[in-house]
Amino acid sequence: MSDKNRKDSEISLPDMREMFEHYTSVEDDEKPAEQNEMEKIAHKYLDGGDAQTEDETRHESAAAPEEERQEPVGVSDLENGGASDISEPEVKPSAEPKPDNVYKFIPPDDLSGEDIPKVTEPEYPTHQAFDDFDMPTDSVFAVNLSERERGSLREYEREVSENEKNSGKRKGFKKIIGGIIPMKGDGVSEIIRKIVFMVAMVTVVISAGMLINTYFIQPNIVENDINGIQPEEKLPWDEIKAKYPDVDFPEGMQLKYAEAYTQNTDLVGWLKISKLKMDFPILQTDNDSYYLKRSFTHRYTDLGNPFLACENSVKTLDRNSIIYGHSTRASDKIFSKLFDYRTTRGFINNPIIEFNTIYHDYKWKVYAVFITNATTAEDNGYFFNYIWRNISDDSFKQYIKELDSRKLYTTGVDIKPTDKILTLSTCLYEFDNARLVVVARMMREGESEEIDTSLVKTNPNPRYPQAWYDKLNKQNPYKNANRWYPN
Repeated sequence: MSDKNRKDSEISLPDMREMFEHYTSVEDDEKPAEQNEMEKIAHKYLDGGDAQTEDETRHESAAAPEEERQEPVGVSDLENGGASDISEPEVKPSAEPKPDNVYKFIPPDDLSGEDIPKVTEPEYPTHQAFDDFDMPTDSVFAVNLSERERGSLREYEREVSENEKNSGKRKGFKKIIGGIIPMKGDGVSEIIRKIVFMVAMVTVVISAGMLINTYFIQPNIVENDINGIQPEEKLPWDEIKAKYPDVDFPEGMQLKYAEAYTQNTDLVGWLKISKLKMDFPILQTDNDSYYLKRSFTHRYTDLGNPFLACENSVKTLDRNSIIYGHSTRASDKIFSKLFDYRTTRGFINNPIIEFNTIYHDYKWKVYAVFITNATTAEDNGYFFNYIWRNISDDSFKQYIKELDSRKLYTTGVDIKPTDKILTLSTCLYEFDNARLVVVARMMREGESEEIDTSLVKTNPNPRYPQAWYDKLNKQNPYKNANRWYPN
């Protein structure tokens, strides 16, 4: 509709539709002249009446017979009460509508315009207008697009959908992070809560990592390193030396250790306790701490590898050969299986230990098992020295007596001043710096491996370090006993 028509008639297109439907619903055989005029005006508005002016409307009205000619019913007539022969509700004149209010809808049963909220045409920002490829892809909007353009639209729609999904994920991630990490605007109590939660989470992660390392990673390192290097005579000496020309094999070395020796020249022997499934290469260096944290292939590991004391002789063997090995409460790896020797049953099942050097094979019978301390702090300033190498026969006799007072049970195995012994030492967790020690003597030539189990007896009162009694809140009956020192 033109601006002129809007001003003169003060009626809009939606208004005309409503009025047209109202007047055409009158059920008379002959329509009043006012209704005919109204239909004409309405049709012009609906069918493009913007080009028709108010003068044209009046000209058509003048051409009718004078007795039939009536003033067209317009909005102004309605506002002033309407034609006399049309029964319409009396309405109050309304104020002149403002230009921005010209499109508001006036219900036909209430033309006063009272209590109708102001409605203005919304303004849409131009940057939100659809481009050619911003239009929806359904048939209503994309009827004139080629298949290529339709494909582009579908691809664009998929990209938008994917971006919306990713945006939602990012928002969700930020929300989770905001619930954990202190953020700007958080209250004091909220910050404290988040800090406590973060500390707890870090503690859990570290603890889980330590458990995984202790139970799975470390044991596997030790076992994987010694797989495939069991003592075995695969090749004759001439082929071994030809295969490994850079390796200097010790004179008198047993052929079965040659392949393992090429992997680590610190190899000096092999320890085996069959029923306990202990089967380890024994290494030796000039530094006893080296293999505390290193495997057979020199890799770092908390469990290390069993080793012979650096001052012990391998070729001739000292009177006392000491082998150290780690044990843990978390697994049965390395020397942890020696814990079985704390009971008589453990001894009866495993009375024989094999410790073979790269020069000779030996078997040993378990003589004593006892618990002792590693430093003087755990026993009133006294350390029972069980790691000596060579002592006199008399001193050795006294040492045997010290073992008899400390051993957890009697094995029935005898020992002579001329015998050589093997000492296995490992960590224990009865008290700080506790040690479990297994002492075995070398089997004599022609001796049977059989033991008399009837002679196995539990010691009712073995001697422990002071720390053991303190741990159990007991009195130490050996507190003032004589202290033995090797000579």
